Amino acid sequence: MAKAGKNYGNESISLLEGAERVRKRPGVIFGSDGLDGCEHAVFEILSNSIDEAREGHGKGITLTHYADGSIEVEDNGRGCPVDWNPKEKRYNWELVYCELYAGGKYNNLDGDNYEYSLGLNGLGACATQYASRYMDVTVWRDGNKYSLHFERGQITGKKGEELKIEPTDRGKKTGTLTRWLPDLDVFTDINIPASYFTDVLRRQAVVNAGITFRFRDQVGGKFETQEFLYENGIVDYVTELAGEGALTTPVFWETERRGRDREDKPEYKVKLSCACCFSNRVNVIEHYHNSSWLEHGGAPEKATKTAFVYAIDKYLKDSGKYQKNESKITWQDVEDCLVLVSNNFSTQTSYENQTKKSITNKFVQEAMTDFLKSRLETYFIENRVEALKIAEQVLINKRSRESAEKQRLNIKKKLIGEFNLHTVVRLPGSVFSPYTSITTNLLFFDNTKPTTETWFYRVDIPSDRKHFSKTKPMELKHFDDCITWWNNREVIPDGEYFKAQKYTADYLLNEQGCNIDLCGYPHEEEEVLDPLDTIREYQERRTALNAEIDKVLAELEALLPGGVTE
Repeated sequence: MAKAGKNYGNESISLLEGAERVRKRPGVIFGSDGLDGCEHAVFEILSNSIDEAREGHGKGITLTHYADGSIEVEDNGRGCPVDWNPKEKRYNWELVYCELYAGGKYNNLDGDNYEYSLGLNGLGACATQYASRYMDVTVWRDGNKYSLHFERGQITGKKGEELKIEPTDRGKKTGTLTRWLPDLDVFTDINIPASYFTDVLRRQAVVNAGITFRFRDQVGGKFETQEFLYENGIVDYVTELAGEGALTTPVFWETERRGRDREDKPEYKVKLSCACCFSNRVNVIEHYHNSSWLEHGGAPEKATKTAFVYAIDKYLKDSGKYQKNESKITWQDVEDCLVLVSNNFSTQTSYENQTKKSITNKFVQEAMTDFLKSRLETYFIENRVEALKIAEQVLINKRSRESAEKQRLNIKKKLIGEFNLHTVVRLPGSVFSPYTSITTNLLFFDNTKPTTETWFYRVDIPSDRKHFSKTKPMELKHFDDCITWWNNREVIPDGEYFKAQKYTADYLLNEQGCNIDLCGYPHEEEEVLDPLDTIREYQERRTALNAEIDKVLAELEALLPGGVTE
């Protein structure tokens, strides 16, 4: 039992103010107080430069990683306004770098600055400044050069003289340069690998066609430089991903729609674009929204699944490609041969949280589903040879999957029936396949006897991680709790489910159908079809069921002498 603490009264409630709001709780803004959070802070500053470039102000962005761990982002946009703001009666540098929820991107629905922007909440620049050991900001605009210096979330300089103003040293050129050192007092790890920077800049080059992203990495006193530029954006990227020998040539589709997430909500604009092709060698699917890579998908991912399964299934039925009584294709069958990148923008975006890795806009999902269904239907009509290739490959994937599932079932039956499968350790899917929910298990068995009972144990992702990856792999320390449990096994309840539990072989074989994915992780919500698709699906099920009933009745009738008299 926990020890009784001090009295919890009115005086126990306190308020975090200023920099402490971020420095004491960085995970609220950045999603983590570990390396993931430190990396996201970089993206917050980079986002401001991207928004400027996409609005037509500058064609290049340079990110420099210095040997001391400090980071610098420089653009040639209009320059962040930092001088006196007569409306707010404060300096803009205070609003941008010292106030959360202050910025110039709140009026995008009215056609003001930044119609489609990465930054929406007025948090990034201020939060990153608060979380830094130091930050230097230099702005060139209005014929002046403005300089600011912050340390541990506080501006330096005498009161009223914090903003240094001098004549510009760049002629007519404008822009913003931000250099900062992430603070180890805020983040548990600030050693960002070069691979993170190159991955982010490459992705931003893909979804911001024609903008050059330059990375300078200081190594051994010298700067190693890489540049990323995709003149035609996602089409060039899909072509690069697919390589030679793709089943179909990459196509590019785009449209604009207006709508609402709910009838009483304001109308907003959505710009949808997608590049895709099919391949029997490569499968890659990536979704971006307002330039942010949607690592966890959300609305665009659901729309893609619904539209592609619906359109290809319809084509297979209409062209008679299914065998008699053959089951319908699944998303996995399509996904295994699809190379697709979507790049959408909206004037109003509902991100799952500040890290912007998933969006939940209902209208975006509906608009994208309708858009992709329509384009696919037209594509299949106008490109009959390609449509046939796609149909054949998807059916190959489907039939191979079903065959493999039967083989896996037989292997599991043999494993449980002939060997002693005593322990199954569940691992997060991202251990071997980052950003996916692919099941990963460690099986422990011997050949001493048939299985009588099997223990299951789930290894959870640590609290400072959202997933594992090549740059942040799973380590031996992440098995510490499992090793402790291994030597003293017991059932561990987890709400309505279990983190650790023991099951009999009979239960696994007869009640679970040899399922060894027990004590698992939360799965994605079941896909919800739109009303028309739901109606069509139920009509198809009813038609198939009626046909099966008619078949059985005919067989019964044939067995009865003289048939059946009504």
